[in-house]
Amino acid sequence: MEQNGIFISYQMAEAIELIEGFNLNVPEEKAKAEESLLELKKRWLNDTLPGTNIKIGDKFTGMQDITIDDIVQISALAKQADTYTLENAGAFQHLLVTNENGQIAFDFEKIDKIASLARKNNKKIIIDSTIVFGDHFPFKIANLDKETISKLIGEYTKQLTGKYGDVIDRMDVLNSIFQRAHVSPGNNAEEFWIKTFGENYGQEVINIVRNNMDSRYPNIKLGWNEFYLTNSNFEQRKIDFLNRVKSTNGLDVIGVQDRFMSGESIDYIISSLDEIATVSKEANKEVCITEFGCSASGIDLRNGNAEIINSKIQNIMNAVKNYSSKSDNIKRIEGRICDKFDFNYGELKNMGFDISTTGRKGVAIERTHIDKKDTPFDKRSQGEVQVYQQIKEKNQIIKQQKAQQKQIEKTKTKILTQPSSNGSGQNGNKGFANAIMLSLIVSFVCGALFMVVYMIIGRYS
Repeated sequence: MEQNGIFISYQMAEAIELIEGFNLNVPEEKAKAEESLLELKKRWLNDTLPGTNIKIGDKFTGMQDITIDDIVQISALAKQADTYTLENAGAFQHLLVTNENGQIAFDFEKIDKIASLARKNNKKIIIDSTIVFGDHFPFKIANLDKETISKLIGEYTKQLTGKYGDVIDRMDVLNSIFQRAHVSPGNNAEEFWIKTFGENYGQEVINIVRNNMDSRYPNIKLGWNEFYLTNSNFEQRKIDFLNRVKSTNGLDVIGVQDRFMSGESIDYIISSLDEIATVSKEANKEVCITEFGCSASGIDLRNGNAEIINSKIQNIMNAVKNYSSKSDNIKRIEGRICDKFDFNYGELKNMGFDISTTGRKGVAIERTHIDKKDTPFDKRSQGEVQVYQQIKEKNQIIKQQKAQQKQIEKTKTKILTQPSSNGSGQNGNKGFANAIMLSLIVSFVCGALFMVVYMIIGRYS
């Protein structure tokens, strides 16, 4: 693994653009920047997630905590990454609009902001959930027939690659859709695509996209991104998915969007990644970890020990990173660099668990120095290092206490059982014989006493 990618929302791009208009070393200029940021935050509260009526402010609560210093850090980290992933900002079904003539068109405003930042920083972008997105049922095209939908997908692909082909590294054509009902009971998004294009809908959609890409940019990669591929609860789904994608023509990249779970064993996660990398390589496809993060499992959340949970999360993150760095077919790790632009920020803030998709609570915000030769995933704050050492020392003490307690219990058991024979071999046989002899002696004495008593009674009766 030689590259790293980060998520950039259009709000992050707006914030970075904002600070570039001020000289932040001058107090008066920084004060003006802070005023402008307040106005931007007010607008964010009323923004909606692309293609939905869900207000940003209801989900990304952490964005209201963003400071100018935070944005400076984000801007610096954005200059180090290789790619920017557009989270939902380029999803086909989200960008469908009806123009003033009543015709269906596409709104590229949000992509423009991120693409502009990418060009300025000489980076590439990844279009997340380009066509098929399992998180939402495609209501906007639900009543259209296959031919009409195919034309819309084709037209979107032409316009998208025509406008941004110079900066697009990859388009994740399908995302979080395969056997979605197995993971999210009641989610029927996949049923729509099966009904429209058949069981092999993935191949059908890939073909449409491949055939409509701007010919000037033939090196744009097409990906299929799925989650819970390293979760043992969905082992058969992983097998079915790999069988599907390895035979999908025109597909270049398999995306692992797992948000690894703290309750899963590291061995299973790594063996699953190895299986995915091996199968993909044999099928001449690359692998990217498209959401480098770890969530606290339900059972861990219920137990509520933040230190243990965070330690497990760090171990999983380190194991995944180490394996990926040695794999010749995992080409990139992609993840968030700021918790405050994460859906889970409320849980991070209120519960103290390191469950953000950065996998490292607050790290991007705590940094005070940035070394350009390091990647965003290599940096740790001093606070994080101290917490890690505290957890490590505490776990070592617990381990020693358990070992001492176990030794004490073994000693007690040995003392209690020492007088008894082990019931086997020579000592066992000897003990058995002694028991019989003792019984015979006791019986003889009792019999003798009985005879004496009987004779005495008979004499005086």
